[in-house]
Amino acid sequence: MPEAALLHDYLLTDRYLPIEAEIAKLQEKYQLSGPTDPLVPILQVRKEYIYGALDAIVENFGSIDVYLREALAVDQSMLTELRGRWLE
Repeated sequence: MPEAALLHDYLLTDRYLPIEAEIAKLQEKYQLSGPTDPLVPILQVRKEYIYGALDAIVENFGSIDVYLREALAVDQSMLTELRGRWLE
């Protein structure tokens, strides 16, 4: 998947995952009270986050394919199925 497409799809999360609604769900699910400001950065969509994650994957595993195999136990059959679902 081209990097530009990956970034575009990731940034769309901001449109379809309203932070306020997600904070309300978290508050209800975990019975949280108090300030919600600390939750905002966790739920925000930022280019630095995706680039940081990709950099860490490459630094620790050498490639995304190795990361998928070794860290997530995604075999070739699963990878083919996922690519068919998500990249078409």
